Amino acid sequence: MRVDLSAGTVDFRQNEIAMASAATVDLGSSPAGRVVITGSTAILSFGPGKNLTRLVRFANAVTLTHNATSLILPGGANYTTLLGDMMLVTLDSAGNWRVRLGQHADGRALLTVVPVTGNSGPVSVTAGTVRYFTHGLLQTAASLVYVGAGRRGRFRNLRVVSPGVPGTDQFWKFTLQNLFTDTALTCTISGAGSNQAQDLVNSAIFAAADRWSIKVEASAGANPLTSILFSLDFEVLD
Repeated sequence: MRVDLSAGTVDFRQNEIAMASAATVDLGSSPAGRVVITGSTAILSFGPGKNLTRLVRFANAVTLTHNATSLILPGGANYTTLLGDMMLVTLDSAGNWRVRLGQHADGRALLTVVPVTGNSGPVSVTAGTVRYFTHGLLQTAASLVYVGAGRRGRFRNLRVVSPGVPGTDQFWKFTLQNLFTDTALTCTISGAGSNQAQDLVNSAIFAAADRWSIKVEASAGANPLTSILFSLDFEVLD
């Protein structure tokens, strides 16, 4: 640190030091404000301390494990870094770390959220059937309707809205599929009182080559269903 009393300025001249990845990388023990983390061991914690800021660069792919209290990551989920990723992390007075900002080596944001929205179209889902849909297309088999993910990422925040309701004691169940297999993202519109549902808790990781569609299951006595409005958030992870 250089203090110029005549000019009234303070210049923090921070060099970068290397620290090896480990279950706990003690950033608070670093004598420098900039740290490059080497190695590929998964990281569960950035160590003890309070009221600190560190600029962290990653020299390898390493998985950071999200903790809702002590290591808060963007998107609230684990993250695997890419070579050259940088993060600005802060430690509060209670000893909890949070990633405030991040970007890839090429300047792209660490977490880019792409909204995915659509309408299943005019084809009807009748009682007691299972159908599969994406935007503007609804079919009887998952192999007939799907969209490539295109990039590695995480789907979350599934929301669906229907023009009507299933009916008393009936339901429409919606599930995001990956390569024709159910994921954890699912929600159900039930009964005669609501025409919408959402899953804001679960998520599903997709590889770039994976393909998605939404499966809808109608109970045996459900009303016909058309024009399903849906939305998802796709968090780009590559």
